[in-house]
Amino acid sequence: MALALFLNHKLQSCNIDTVASASRRVMGSLTLLNLQPHELTQNNYSRIIENSSSKTNLARFNAFINWCVKNEYCELIRPQAISDGGIYDGHKRRLKKLPDVSSVLALGDIFCQTIPTDRTLWDTSPNTSQANALMSIYSALCLASPNRMCAEVITLQKQELLKFQTKDKEGNDVTLHSLMWQGSKNYKDNENHVGSWIAEQLERGIEYFDLVTAPYRILAAFWTNQKSTIKELFPVINDSLTERLDTAKLTLSDTPNFIQLGYLLGFYQGDTFKLNIDGPNKNKSTVHVSEFSGDFKVFCGRTSGLGKLLGYKRLSSNSSLITQTKLKFRNFTTINELQQYIYQIMTRDWPSFPDLSMGESQNKTLILNAMWCLTGYSINGDGGYYQLIKADTIVGLVRKKLTQGNLFKDFNFSVRLKVTPHNLRHFINHNGYINGVPDYILNMWSGRQDSEHLIHYIHESEEDKLARIPMVTEQIKVENITVTSEQEYAKQRRLADGATSRTSVGFCSKDLRYSPCTYLSEFETQCTFCENSCHVAHDEAGIRVLEDDYEIQCGRLISHLSSPKKNNKNQKQWFKMHKANTYLLHQLIDTLKDKSIRPGSVVRVITDVQQIRIADLTTKSISNRKLQLDIMDEEIQEGLSLLEYKKEKTQRDKETDAFLDKLWGDL
Repeated sequence: MALALFLNHKLQSCNIDTVASASRRVMGSLTLLNLQPHELTQNNYSRIIENSSSKTNLARFNAFINWCVKNEYCELIRPQAISDGGIYDGHKRRLKKLPDVSSVLALGDIFCQTIPTDRTLWDTSPNTSQANALMSIYSALCLASPNRMCAEVITLQKQELLKFQTKDKEGNDVTLHSLMWQGSKNYKDNENHVGSWIAEQLERGIEYFDLVTAPYRILAAFWTNQKSTIKELFPVINDSLTERLDTAKLTLSDTPNFIQLGYLLGFYQGDTFKLNIDGPNKNKSTVHVSEFSGDFKVFCGRTSGLGKLLGYKRLSSNSSLITQTKLKFRNFTTINELQQYIYQIMTRDWPSFPDLSMGESQNKTLILNAMWCLTGYSINGDGGYYQLIKADTIVGLVRKKLTQGNLFKDFNFSVRLKVTPHNLRHFINHNGYINGVPDYILNMWSGRQDSEHLIHYIHESEEDKLARIPMVTEQIKVENITVTSEQEYAKQRRLADGATSRTSVGFCSKDLRYSPCTYLSEFETQCTFCENSCHVAHDEAGIRVLEDDYEIQCGRLISHLSSPKKNNKNQKQWFKMHKANTYLLHQLIDTLKDKSIRPGSVVRVITDVQQIRIADLTTKSISNRKLQLDIMDEEIQEGLSLLEYKKEKTQRDKETDAFLDKLWGDL
């Protein structure tokens, strides 16, 4: 029974041949032990793996095991990872996660061909295939910053590239670029930095898709509210629209059906259509667009012209529009009925409509406001002129065009240049790291909550790291306020050379040559509140890092308060401690920015006595500031009250209590 349910699950996404192959391999593995799925244990699983000589068998069986574990049909079993096939060098195996430089160059060339600099070459007319252009700008976004293509790029909101003027360390004017981003994997929404090396191309691509998606946004507004008038649907009334209104004999106050709307949006080249309106074995008649009222009847058949009207490649008795709705093949249907059938088939597997969503509790954005509002026909997919595409369809397009390499093949490149979305994320993280971008910047830029995950994105041999040491040390200027304070501090404390070490927020006074660091923190900047961590007053770079960290922690606290786990002791304890630490971090930042403190003074937080200790290295004097805790306690209690939850009694509970009271009263 479990195997039958598994096969039914696979049939939803795979063809019958693939499912038949998977079932044979799973049953073959189970036959080796002669056990039912619920009898499987980790030891039994290991015995199957030892006897399996095929990686394909192992992959199929692992898929079955993962499905059984997820649905609780067997105990928790950890499947064995499939070998990469003979690559035992860890460094070489890691390098496989990086895309070939030739792939990146090819993507750049493809982008310039699909969205050229010369805007007169753009073809943004409705129903033009935009599949390659879509994948090109997706790749560009992932080469501009280390994005998660399928989790974050798909749900981007319609927007323009933001620009911000500032100055670099040498005082030169520079322009920074960014896009508003929905965070994934519990990372907060943010204004995500975009690399200047590709800003012009992104700006061009966004402008291009703004034109491409304009008619489809109107279509999305129509499907969201099918009673909308033409005036409500069209934000701009131009001469072309006025001419089409006259041809279709419509006014701005009319409520169009979907065929009339398609004509107004420019889905059709002409204003007449060849359709069978007389029945079986009859010739097609010429129908003018003005005749398409809601009750206008069309014959549904293979050669009736209905498929072409809807933008279907082929309309047959096996088409989803026929099999999944009440539309009868070789029968008459009205335009209004067709409209409802199209809507049903579009929303059938789109539970979040009208939101473009990656799934329950995942990123989502209203399809009207999504940057990628397209139809099936516009990406060479299924659905015709009128079915909008959901997030899963775009994921499938990414897999087909990039992972399988069809995008490269379309432009006469080798399919071997294919890349996965995650390859591009690895590419930016790796190249940012080897070119001196600090770890904490890469973590925030990548939307990474756990800073330890960065190690999985760095693909550098030990020899490369040694070769880069001179380049890194050259970047540290002697006049840097942190370096100067560190050297003066070590001199006054009579510490040996190398006894202190620099951090992203100052320097550490612990001699790490002889004893390792054992301090752990929940902050992005791990050294915060360690008594060996020394901060430097008015160190702008360090203060900026601490301020970024403070914003991240405030976001975590807000997210924590909305947690559904109420009355949870651990939840309350974590909030209490983290709220207090975040409040202390704010006081530390205020102290480092205090103009009354001499620049270069060393600032430390001593939590045991609840004070901030300030050492003026010039006057060789030490002063203390007591940490302010009164307001903090009030805010903690206010937050804890939000984590309280009193379960309301249901009507059934009230009736049960009344019954028991009466029963005990009678007894």
